Amino acid sequence: METNNNQSSFNYTVFFHNYLLAFRRMFWIPLVLALLAGAFGYYREVRSYRPSYEGKAVYIVSSNFADATDISVYSFYSDSSAASKLTSTFPYVLDTDVAKQLIYLHTGKYSLPARVTGTSLADSNIFTITVQGSSIEAVRTTLETIVEIYPQAAANILGNVSLQPLEEPEVNPEPLNQLTPTRSVVRYALIGLVLGLLLIGVNAYLRRTVHTTEDLQKLVNTPCIGTLPNVRFKARTGANRNVVLTNEYVSDSYADAVNTMRFHLRKELERQGAQVIMVTSTNPGEGKTTVSANLALALAAQGSRTILVDADLRKPSQKALFGIDTPSQGLAELIAEKSDKITPLAVPDSELLLLSGDKSADQPQRFLSSPRMKKIFLSLREQMDYIIVDTPPCGFLSDAATLSSLVDGVVYVVRQDFVSRPAIADAMQLLAATDVRFLGCVLNNTERSTTRYGYGYRGGYGSKYGGYGYASKYYGKQEAEASSEEFVK
Repeated sequence: METNNNQSSFNYTVFFHNYLLAFRRMFWIPLVLALLAGAFGYYREVRSYRPSYEGKAVYIVSSNFADATDISVYSFYSDSSAASKLTSTFPYVLDTDVAKQLIYLHTGKYSLPARVTGTSLADSNIFTITVQGSSIEAVRTTLETIVEIYPQAAANILGNVSLQPLEEPEVNPEPLNQLTPTRSVVRYALIGLVLGLLLIGVNAYLRRTVHTTEDLQKLVNTPCIGTLPNVRFKARTGANRNVVLTNEYVSDSYADAVNTMRFHLRKELERQGAQVIMVTSTNPGEGKTTVSANLALALAAQGSRTILVDADLRKPSQKALFGIDTPSQGLAELIAEKSDKITPLAVPDSELLLLSGDKSADQPQRFLSSPRMKKIFLSLREQMDYIIVDTPPCGFLSDAATLSSLVDGVVYVVRQDFVSRPAIADAMQLLAATDVRFLGCVLNNTERSTTRYGYGYRGGYGSKYGGYGYASKYYGKQEAEASSEEFVK
C-alpha cells in the first residue's frame, strides 16, 4: 500500500463545517479574549485619563485716554483696542519680574500651578482670564492669584489701562472632560472577539482530517468501498440506539449505504479470492465495531454463510451491540480452556453467527499469537463462506498486526473529521508492513454537508432495509441452534 500525504484543494464547504465544529469546542476563546481586551481597554482609558478643570475671571477694560463720561465712538474703539492689547501682551506680562515677584508673594512660588490664558471678544472691551488644570485646587489657587496680581502687573507695564470685574471669578467643580471608557471598552472587546474568531478559523484551516472519499483516496491508494452516514435517533424513551441493521429504528438510507458497501466489497473479495476479512481503524471511536457488524449482517442476508469474530480481546463489544446476554465462549475462552468445541451464537433476526466471549484478556497477544488461534481460523474457514474479524484499532495496539497473518485482507474504517491524516497514513503503513492486503476503506459517520456521498433519511425511521428483509426472522429458534451445532468437532 502506498500513501500520498498531499493536501486536497481548498474546500469552502469543508472549511465552514470545520469552523462550526471548532467553534462549538472553542467558543469560549473569543469570549475570554473579548473580556480580557475590554478590561484592558477600560484600564488603559482610566490610566490615561486626566481631568481638566476650568476657572474664569471676566473684566471690562477701560482706556485712560477717555474721560469716564465720554461715550463717544472713539472711547469704545479705544477700550476695544486696549482689550486686544491685553490679549496680545498677556503671556509677556506674566513673565515679567514684577509679575513673578507678585506671584511669589502670593503663593511662595515663582510659577503658577495651572495654565493661564487671556482672551478678548472681537470688537469689544470684554477681557477674560481662563485657568485650566488637572486639579481643582490648582485651578482655584491660580485663579485667586491671577485676580490679585494681574491688574497691578498689567498697570505697571501698560499704564493707561484699568480692569473692572464684570462678574465674580468662578471655578467649575465639574471637569471639562468626563471619563467615558465605554467606547474604548467596546472597541477593544471587538478586537479581542475578532482575534478569537480568527484563531478558530486558523484551527479549522489547519485541521488535517479526512472529509470526503477524494481526501481518503488521495491519502492512501486504496479504493473506498463505502460511505456510511451519521445516524441520529429521535428522542424515544427506551429506544434501541445501536446502529445495526437488525435495529428497527435504523433508517432505510443507512441500510442502502451498507448495501452499497457490501456490493463493492463482494466484488473485491471475488477478485482477490478472499474469505477472512479483518476490520480495523486508526483510533477508538471510529466505528469499526459497528461497520464490521453491519458488513457481516449484509453478507449473511445474501445467503452467504458468515460468522462475525470478536477479536478485540481487551474489550469485547459485539454481544452488547446486538443486545445478546447469553453466556458464550469467545477466542480467549477457547484458547485458555484448550477447547475444540466452537459454539457460535445466532444473532437474532438474521442469518449471522457470532463468535464472542464474555471475558476480557489482560495479555491478548499471548492468545492471538498462539498456535491454537490458527487452528480456530482453519476450522472456521472450512465451515463458512466469509469470516469478518473485528480487531482493536491498529494505531494504538499491535493486535491487528498480529492477526494479519490469519486473514486474507483488511477493511480500514476512517471516521470523517476525526483522526489526523498523518496518523491514518502512519497506522496504515505499519499494518502494510505485515504484507496484509487492503481490500478497501470505509468513510464512516459522514455528514451530508461535507460529502456528496452522504445519505439523507427518507421517511424517518423505516422497518424495511433495502432488500435485506430484517422485519422477518431468517431463523427460528430451533434452526439457529441446529446451525450452531455444525461447528462442534
